[in-house]
Amino acid sequence: MVDVSLQAQLVLDDRTGLGYPYPLPWYIYPINVFAMLLFLPLLKRDPYYKAVTRARHAAGYTGPSGALMKREVTALCMSTPALEYPAIVPTDLVCCGPILLPTNSLQQQFPGLFGWVTQRPTVMIALGSHLPCAEKTAWDLYASLRVLLDKRQDVQILWKLRKYKKYDFEPNEERIRVVEWLDADPTSILPHVIAVINHGGSNSYHEALA
Repeated sequence: MVDVSLQAQLVLDDRTGLGYPYPLPWYIYPINVFAMLLFLPLLKRDPYYKAVTRARHAAGYTGPSGALMKREVTALCMSTPALEYPAIVPTDLVCCGPILLPTNSLQQQFPGLFGWVTQRPTVMIALGSHLPCAEKTAWDLYASLRVLLDKRQDVQILWKLRKYKKYDFEPNEERIRVVEWLDADPTSILPHVIAVINHGGSNSYHEALA
């Protein structure tokens, strides 16, 4: 089965999103309208979107979901207006800031990791579950991290590295801890780090803000 959402992304742009400047220049308005008119029919054919819609209907919820759903009640958004682009916020949309599930402290969940993270200032790298890292990219990133480690002898790095295919990656560096998955909830680690490097996804961004 073809992933139509992927096709839509390739048709609209070879990057994530359309890459238009902000504010949107007037001469881009027509192609932006065309892009949305093209995207919405493709979205309706996407297997994942159709599966979500079927699940909603089976639970008794009518109509489409997501971007196509008509909002008839107040909606909560984890956005923070002061940190967003200037926009007109609808009266039925409440921007309440990050929305996070409660979690136990890192010390309660994983005392060993808590001890390591708190032994010196820590930078956490978490590039998301959907961004596997090729071997060359991993070593290139490590080279840039060495600059930080050389400049700051007191800093260490916790790096969640999801590998693209199989390869050996073992930096011989006491102050870098590389794991393929963070067993602890990231929100329990964040209070103990001085900086976060992420892929810019909404969840990671708002978790760091919280």
